[in-house]
Amino acid sequence: MLPPDVWIYFSTIWSLFSLFLFVGLCKYLKNKTLPIISVLFIILVTLCMRIIPQLLLPVGAGFDIQSFEIVGNTVLAKKDVYTTLETQGRYPYLPFQMYWSAFSVLVAKKIHIPFTIFIKTASIIADATIATFIYIISSRLWNNKIAGINSLLFALNPISILVSVYHGQFDSVPIALVMASIFFISQPVISGVFFGLSILTKSWPILFLPSFIKNNNSLKDRLLFSGVTGLIPLTGIIFYILVFDSSLFNVLKVALTYNHGIGVWGYSYFIKLFANLTNQSGVFSWFIQNSRFITLALLGIIWLRVASAQFLPNNLFTIVLAFLTFTHAFSIQYLSWLIPFSLIANFDSDYKWIFRYTISVFSYMFLAYHTLILQLNITNLLPWSIADHLIIVSGIPAWLICIGWFFDILSQRSIPSPKIG
Repeated sequence: MLPPDVWIYFSTIWSLFSLFLFVGLCKYLKNKTLPIISVLFIILVTLCMRIIPQLLLPVGAGFDIQSFEIVGNTVLAKKDVYTTLETQGRYPYLPFQMYWSAFSVLVAKKIHIPFTIFIKTASIIADATIATFIYIISSRLWNNKIAGINSLLFALNPISILVSVYHGQFDSVPIALVMASIFFISQPVISGVFFGLSILTKSWPILFLPSFIKNNNSLKDRLLFSGVTGLIPLTGIIFYILVFDSSLFNVLKVALTYNHGIGVWGYSYFIKLFANLTNQSGVFSWFIQNSRFITLALLGIIWLRVASAQFLPNNLFTIVLAFLTFTHAFSIQYLSWLIPFSLIANFDSDYKWIFRYTISVFSYMFLAYHTLILQLNITNLLPWSIADHLIIVSGIPAWLICIGWFFDILSQRSIPSPKIG
């Protein structure tokens, strides 16, 4: 682990190094094609790009890492995470990831390694799993050359590395579980188990539920998938309630009312800015209360008019892209969702959009992580009232890329459905 006066330089160099490798690969693919790459090589590259900074960086997103540790200690004390005072506002998920936090606290104490380092292990393993599924699914849908390119682009992508290793967030875990669900789509029970676990980990994969149900061909398979998918979170909630003396209301109130990050991304920023400049605070208050319904309505329309006509990988990618384009609420780790689904969809066969997306998102995340999230030093240069807007504005190019990519998808015809399983 690097000392405090050195780690910030290493983190900067390593993130730029990963960007350099990704950009170099994209530029190389413009004129040449890669030979067939083995899945073992992909796994090794994925792990190498993540384990080195995991072991050397002593930090993560301060609030999030602290929250995971507090939640882990609360679980070990057999207290209700959803009502205990210390964990208020720190765990807006269904009861699954909390057990990894508790395990990480135990291991960190037992073998005397920093909790900040070990907690990231699940996300790194999940990233390696995602890379593997990208390879396997792409090889089944397209061919082994495309599979190698797609999975290597994920392995080297700096956005995934920043979220899993620098930030320490675990969005790669539900993504890996969704990928497993796609892989086993021809077996509705197994597919439903993985998809149910993804929802139990973080609730956002529920946006994919209509797509998975529709993809099952028979009524029997749809009922089996839906039943198993619902049973997994229900079992997890019941287990938690019995062990931690909680209630269904306590769990669902926190998980279903989470509505964080309004006004920091996309069009919601301009509504907030308008309200502030015109002293119309009521406008923004109304938006906060109703914005989730606007987002859900837009996603519903897009699913009915666009995504439902696509085969499953493209369908899921379109939903994620539409969410990032039109969402009212936002956390910076959401930006890692798009990359793996774009790669298996193969909408972007020349990789121009994923290149544009990665460059614009990296610029935004590099500023946010190194001046605010990992180390709060931007206020040494600027007052917070200005710094806050600077960071938000730096994300506007990435949002505009999402808009452009979305309308490019609308202009394309749906691709016929090959078999996944």
